[in-house]
Amino acid sequence: ADRGDRPERPERPGRPAWSTWSEWSDRLERTERPKRPEPPERPAEDAWPTPTWFCANAAQVRAAVATVLGAGPRDDAGVFGGAHRTALVQERLPGPEFSVDTVSVDGVHLIAETWRHTLRTTPAGISLADYDEPADPRSPEIAGLHDYVLRALDALGIRHGAAHSRAVLTPRGPVLVDPGPGLAEGVLPWVAEKFLGHSHAGLLAESITRPREALRYAGRPPEPWPEPIRRVALINRRPGTVRPSAHWAGVLEALPTAVAVAAAAGSGMDLPATRDPATSPGAVYLSASDPARIERDYLTIREWEQQGPYTG
Repeated sequence: ADRGDRPERPERPGRPAWSTWSEWSDRLERTERPKRPEPPERPAEDAWPTPTWFCANAAQVRAAVATVLGAGPRDDAGVFGGAHRTALVQERLPGPEFSVDTVSVDGVHLIAETWRHTLRTTPAGISLADYDEPADPRSPEIAGLHDYVLRALDALGIRHGAAHSRAVLTPRGPVLVDPGPGLAEGVLPWVAEKFLGHSHAGLLAESITRPREALRYAGRPPEPWPEPIRRVALINRRPGTVRPSAHWAGVLEALPTAVAVAAAAGSGMDLPATRDPATSPGAVYLSASDPARIERDYLTIREWEQQGPYTG
């Protein structure tokens, strides 16, 4: 699917207000105040969740757009290479962000996992992934989110395959921000298999090879995770050449609550300071019956990262 092919003005409840830069440029010529407060801006055609700038005024919007449109072959912000042709200016949606991972079999949608995303903002104003935690499927707000996402998949005509739908729970209700066809990136399916007995990737494989058996999940609410777990996105603070993962993954694996480390950055590659998923060294899964133990190890990771352990 082409993520740049979005409706331009679906300004109705449950859908964000999208605008191309040309539309926003016209508005900014008429007023120095954007119509909506703090509009986020990002590339429209990238496949990855690329850097997002939160802008509070016209000057910040112009600067962010100039940065996006200036990304060229020497800037790996464009995953497929080349300069960005379009910048996307979107309404900023207040509220927590979730992803609902589903598999569809002939129009029947099966929910595999649902995660809540926690972000952090850099001093430069870029929003970065911080960590993800499973949402409780038994809570009324998550049940409502699931109902909304399944109806959205029907409305979009998605009948087969995997989807990684991102939505924000706003005061006016859930709003779909990205239908995300395909599997979520940067995850370890075996971790979900270990805790839940199934995974998004495994359910997709089963829907292809044994579709009738996969339908046993139809109409069943997802199972809650048996104990707290947190998937922490690693953040590189020091640009440089990536060290062999054995030099730093072992430190993470030794944490008391560590379950697994997913190293994404290959040894010897040049790695800038993390600004998006493509420039993250990887992720680590933490789990314990006591959430306070997870929080301690998470804070240890963030303090340790200040030393620049991933690059030399």
